[in-house]
Order: sequence, then C-alpha cells, then structure tokens
Amino acid sequence: MKSRAPVLTVYGASSYDVQLRGRGLRLYPSPLTAECLALDAPDRRPVLVYPCSEFPMDALADDLADTDALADLVGRTRASVLRALTSSATTTQLARRTGISLASASEHAQVLRNAGLLTTHRTNGTALHSLTPTAHRLLTTPGQIRADPICPTKTQTSPRISG
Repeated sequence: MKSRAPVLTVYGASSYDVQLRGRGLRLYPSPLTAECLALDAPDRRPVLVYPCSEFPMDALADDLADTDALADLVGRTRASVLRALTSSATTTQLARRTGISLASASEHAQVLRNAGLLTTHRTNGTALHSLTPTAHRLLTTPGQIRADPICPTKTQTSPRISG
C-alpha cells in the first residue's frame, strides 16, 4: 500500500488506485484477511481493510480445531460469530467476516442474542450487533485454551464451570 495525495494505491493479488478526493479514509483491521482490501463507492468515504496480524488464518483454524472449548460448547460457527464481534458489526459485515450467508449470520445472531451473548440495535432497517459483557468475559477469561482472534500468538484458557 502506498499513498500519494490524493491517491491511495493498494497492492495485493492485483493493485489498484483509490482516488481520495478529500473524502478521508476509514481503516478497519481484520484478522480474517491476508492482504489489504479497499472499498470505494462514489460519494462515500473509502474503506481500507488490512490484516492485523501476520499469523496465517489456516494455522489458526488448525490450532483451534483440537483445543477450542468455546466451539465445543456453542458450535464452531457461533464461536466464529462471537469472535468476529470484537468490534460491533451489521449483519452483512458479520456474514462477510465469518464467511457465512446473510441468513445464517442473522440466525446465529438471533440465537446468541436470545442466550444473552450479544445485543442488537436497529436503526433505519440496519441491525448493529455487539457483544454483551457476558460474551466479552467468555472470550477473554483465562481458563479456555484458544488463540486470541486479535493477537493470535497469545493463548488463553476457558472459565471453569462448577456445578
């Protein structure tokens, strides 16, 4: 990626230029991409999605496959949906972050909302999903052996369930 005002050049599988024209630039780090992606719609602020780690997602998936207590508890897709909400997202963004269909993202969000793990705020027909404090604790409490989605080189352990 290279910037020379007022043009941002994004390099990846193919390179392309984004004409900024004073519109600014929104930056979104993502653990789900290995290269920079630019979204540029006329009369809107361009968006640059960039990888937030050098850790390959395939390796992360392999590590999680055998040791992911959260996925064992709620299922792999719902665990992925929870981890994708480290920053709030619309249903469309959630579907893109997790690689599932829009209908599936909506269904998983509903189940997680009913379980008290996420909240949804609707504005003008758009649903914005966010983690509840309970979900945040579930994702960050020591005791669960899993890779952290933002900093995959750290490991954490899952909460002990007593009963």
